[in-house]
Amino acid sequence: MSSKSLDWGIDLGGTKCECVVLDGDEVLLRHRIPTERAGGYDHMIGQIAKLVAECAEKIGQRPTVIGMGTPGARDPQTGLMKNCNTTELNGHHGIAGEWGHNVLSPDGPECYCGKRGCVETLISGPALEAWYEAKAKRRLSLAQIAAATAHDHVAKLTIDRLHLLFGQALANVVNILDPDVIVIGGGVGNVQSLYSAGRQTILPFLFNPRFRAPIIAPALGDSAGVFGAALLARGEFKEALLS
Repeated sequence: MSSKSLDWGIDLGGTKCECVVLDGDEVLLRHRIPTERAGGYDHMIGQIAKLVAECAEKIGQRPTVIGMGTPGARDPQTGLMKNCNTTELNGHHGIAGEWGHNVLSPDGPECYCGKRGCVETLISGPALEAWYEAKAKRRLSLAQIAAATAHDHVAKLTIDRLHLLFGQALANVVNILDPDVIVIGGGVGNVQSLYSAGRQTILPFLFNPRFRAPIIAPALGDSAGVFGAALLARGEFKEALLS
């Protein structure tokens, strides 16, 4: 393996920790391991180190710079993470500055942000899996739930619930921003029915009687974040960050 500089990116999520290594436009390696957030902060740092070590062994070269991506933002005063769904990384902040923390049901499940019934607590992948498990008394991944709707009544109820709450939540964004296109990221974006049946549930909550904006999946699927992190390491976003 050449010693020339490669672009490394890591996307740290609540479920998976993924790494990509780019050589120009060529993807040399994509690799992911579980985040295992229940193990706490130190364990998660260990998982990142483990991921880097495994990737370095595969390509025979360690990184000099790594771009990091994670939901949430860096507090400019404290340097700590806020609004991160990997809650073990947050500093206490008492605010909710993203779509995932708009309240859909005031009596809903408690959220780490201090509110109840946020979008995050109702239609995120873990939330949907937990709702299914409570009703069906067995554990399935969101992908398995979506695939079982034809023969599993609880799975169908779970996905129907996702459609309804998705429409209700997204309608607020459409009413405010009037977007030209909507791209659904993350694991929930892999539920194909969101782009058809899910789309239909938006209209009843809209101010406008029409809804024409396309809803599309990201070309890179649920790995979009890790490619962005690698481009950050390359310096593609340097001017935007400094402006």
